[in-house]
Amino acid sequence: MLAAAGNPSEIVDLSATTVSQPASLLANAARYVVVDLSLSVLHDVLGAATANFPAMESRGIVGEPVFGLEASERSGGRRMILLLGSLIGRYDPAEARLQLAQIRRSMLPGDTLLMGVDTLKEERRLHDAYDDPTGVFGAYVRNSLRRANREVGTDFQSADWQTVVDVQSTRGCVEIRLEARRALSVSAGRIGGHWSFLPGESIVAERNYKPSEGQAAATALAAGFSIAGAWTDCGLGYAVFLLSLQN
Repeated sequence: MLAAAGNPSEIVDLSATTVSQPASLLANAARYVVVDLSLSVLHDVLGAATANFPAMESRGIVGEPVFGLEASERSGGRRMILLLGSLIGRYDPAEARLQLAQIRRSMLPGDTLLMGVDTLKEERRLHDAYDDPTGVFGAYVRNSLRRANREVGTDFQSADWQTVVDVQSTRGCVEIRLEARRALSVSAGRIGGHWSFLPGESIVAERNYKPSEGQAAATALAAGFSIAGAWTDCGLGYAVFLLSLQN
């Protein structure tokens, strides 16, 4: 991947959660820039990067990925931007194209974008992944209610809600909803007023889009990229595209 990208000297990571994810791409990098909304994530990733690659310059930018990328200063060499972990799957196809087009505008000739995509797979596998028998993912989703209570002053009770996984194969989308177990009245906190929910009414917590490899490639092309390389995991459902600026 690095050779296909022209051996970039600078890596800008828009999707880091741990330094182990991009570690194989950092061995010969002179500079590593991480963009994330979470200061704690930046602290952990940059600390690990410094410990593992002491000769490499490491920097962090707190902010949304695209805006952080636009704010980052260049080192002067070739730049590879990382958008791994299927971060692009947070957006529907039209939004994904716009996000990629924004990233493209920050790039210069010779720069590349390495994009990871969790691709469309059979419905049973998606249900098993999101509706796991141990309930870990459901607990993660319900934690958003506790965060709303903390940051907005609402009074959601996580026990009043169940997680529903809706695999919408025709849209290539997995929709995660929080469904009321009973009739509820929830304080809107600092927003003011109350929200009423009937049994079975739901809140959409997140949508994750799973394009086919062809759809992901078409979105990249529509955003103004050329496909310089593509790799898959032999049918397990993940693909990586190396994107460059169209001539």
